[in-house]
Amino acid sequence: MAACVEKGYQKVIVETNAANLVKMLREEIDAAATIEGILVDVKQLAKQLESIEFTYASQHCNRIAYLVLICSYLRIKIPYKWYAFPRMAF
Repeated sequence: MAACVEKGYQKVIVETNAANLVKMLREEIDAAATIEGILVDVKQLAKQLESIEFTYASQHCNRIAYLVLICSYLRIKIPYKWYAFPRMAF
């Protein structure tokens, strides 16, 4: 998030596979005492952005996105088809 602020990005989506972390950031559940200070820092950074969305993606989804990224980077042709476009915060 700090890098996004430094680079001037104003609309950010933060994706994680930690469902409880997303719930804590959205204030749907109480923050765990062990990371409460970190959450305060995250919320301070979020105030510097026009919009920010914290989303949850299962580990399975992250693995697929990672494989697509690696194959793209290595210029490996893989047959895949997107059935839906992700919802954007723009």
